[in-house]
Amino acid sequence: MCIVLQTNRLILRHLTLDDLDDLAILYADPEVRRFFPADVCDRNGTQRLLEEMIHHQEVHGFSLWATVLKETSRLVGRCGLLCHVIDQEPFVEVAYMISPVCQNQGLATEAARGIVDCGFHQLNRSELISLIHPGNIPSRRVAEKTGMVYQRDVEFEGIIHRLYSISRNTWQLRQDTGS
Repeated sequence: MCIVLQTNRLILRHLTLDDLDDLAILYADPEVRRFFPADVCDRNGTQRLLEEMIHHQEVHGFSLWATVLKETSRLVGRCGLLCHVIDQEPFVEVAYMISPVCQNQGLATEAARGIVDCGFHQLNRSELISLIHPGNIPSRRVAEKTGMVYQRDVEFEGIIHRLYSISRNTWQLRQDTGS
């Protein structure tokens, strides 16, 4: 098990093919499917996505990671960093998904804050973004709680998303002031 980071309640580790069953359950949840393409919501699509994330980790040194609740050792989501090109400009996205049965407990915010810190301090990124479906109000709130600010709407994979971002300087200032 390759642990990437830990928060108070979560362990984020590399995804493996052994995570397929848990991820397939997560992606099959109707609440999760509201904001994801239909082709990733069945077992075959989940397997394809899992293989892509493992490959992304190998190529870039980061990816989406299995998000495990320390208390139960149960996979409760997948959160991490992804490379994207938007309007011909490269970005690294902070992405988070927590199982609906574990939502409203601050876990997505806790994971996102740890990921942002990792992106700035371990990966030396100067800016991080989040791409959020306009109707996904809880994800927008998580982005805002990490200090991200809405910048503009962008088309990504054929769907309009809200692009939020935060700079390393802003993140560091928030850490220094405890906000």
